[in-house]
Amino acid sequence: MGIFKMDGKRAFFNLKFLFLILATAILWYFNTRRFEREEDVLTVFYGGVGRSTITYITLVVCNAVYGLSVCEDLQNNAARYILNRSSPLQYVISKVTVCMISSIAAYFWGTLCYLAYEVTRHPLVVPGSIIVENLKELTTFSDMLPEHTWGFILLQVLANGICCGCMAMLSLGLSIYLRDGFLVLCLPCVFFFLLLLVSENLIKASENTESMFWVIATSRSQIVFWSVIFLYTLGFYFMSCILLYRGIKRYEYE
Repeated sequence: MGIFKMDGKRAFFNLKFLFLILATAILWYFNTRRFEREEDVLTVFYGGVGRSTITYITLVVCNAVYGLSVCEDLQNNAARYILNRSSPLQYVISKVTVCMISSIAAYFWGTLCYLAYEVTRHPLVVPGSIIVENLKELTTFSDMLPEHTWGFILLQVLANGICCGCMAMLSLGLSIYLRDGFLVLCLPCVFFFLLLLVSENLIKASENTESMFWVIATSRSQIVFWSVIFLYTLGFYFMSCILLYRGIKRYEYE
């Protein structure tokens, strides 16, 4: 429990975390300027959520919260000291868990800050909005609109944050082998691109990696939608833990 508390403080209680939240909000702002004349926040959000610009850059930004923690431990020679006070398994579980949570938190709060700004400029949703009618045909979550528009938007933000967290966890798992901060920082973009490539071109999946996280456009029932995301996340979590654990055990014998 002590190591988890330490990792939590390192991830959240610093200016870097606040800066990355602000960076996420700024990325959203510039990515949605092409939609600045839209009539409500929901339309602006819908227009920007599936754009590759925000997706790829925020993967890097969210990974920066705690994805480099193992590299930092190795560079500062802190890894051996931490491992002397805890087991390799505790070290791994703590790192991967905090990395996942902090990545989601950075994306979620950054996007929320941006949306709070947009609400001061536009209504959340206007009566008879065309986008609401379009969404009712695109997603099984349409029963939330327009009465629970905020809930609908926040579910999409959460799903995107989980996607960022999955890529960050895998990057963390490989960081013990690469030990290059810049390379580790950029890995989530590479993973995301490769997963898109595989899902679209090799296995010809009905939904690619990105659209699998789209609350705004899913034909799955709500229970199935979140179940798929849960299993996807669980797979990434265990894969990241296994990679990091094997690397840590090898590091102990160096």
